Amino acid sequence: MEEPVDELVEELMEEVVEKLLDRVLDELSDELFEELLDWLLDKLGMLLETMRELLDWLLDKLLDEPIEELLDELLDKMLEELLVVMFEELMREPLDWLLVQLLEELLLSDNLMGPD
Repeated sequence: MEEPVDELVEELMEEVVEKLLDRVLDELSDELFEELLDWLLDKLGMLLETMRELLDWLLDKLLDEPIEELLDELLDKMLEELLVVMFEELMREPLDWLLVQLLEELLLSDNLMGPD
């Protein structure tokens, strides 16, 4: 059961990163884009590890709580972890101010994934 969930999380995170990159690509210089891509790939690894930890937590809880409540709690934890990691890293990395603003706006918007 854990392996298909891990694959789904990896695919979902790859899609999120891909859509974010597509939305900011036109605004970035090549050099800044390469730096951002390296940074995002590094953070994606961190996020995937966090997701695995959350999935382990979920599997431990499956026996104790109704699945709907558990999934709501898991989603809240995943979103919180994603925002914490992204903003902590944004504060530590010397990124262009415009890029920081764009990412912040994308993360806080109601339509994170944008139109297909």
